[in-house]
Amino acid sequence: EYHAEHNNFWPPQGEFYKGRNLGNWVYTQRQNYKLRQKGELGASSLKMTDQRITLLNEIGFVWDGKRLGEGSQWEGMYQLLKDYQVEHDHVCPSQKENYNGQHLGNWVRAQRRNYRLRKEGE
Repeated sequence: EYHAEHNNFWPPQGEFYKGRNLGNWVYTQRQNYKLRQKGELGASSLKMTDQRITLLNEIGFVWDGKRLGEGSQWEGMYQLLKDYQVEHDHVCPSQKENYNGQHLGNWVRAQRRNYRLRKEGE
């Protein structure tokens, strides 16, 4: 349901959805998956069963939530910015602005910073 409403699988850590801390749950799933991939078998990684991985893959779950600038998360935030532009006629959300449950202002700030650092490195 969160995906249908927000068009992504990236609730910020600590975000509640329908009375549950979905952001922390998503974070925990990613951490458990990483531990399992590394072969670190413990109580947490053993909770991430093949069945759970399959179920999450079937709904298009994004396992690496930290790869801003690459892949589907960056593209999702870019699409969110385009949606924001249609609604607000600009692409300058305030740094603290959340849009559709995402920290869009922080993301835009990070893109500007990355651009500046790249230009300085040329």
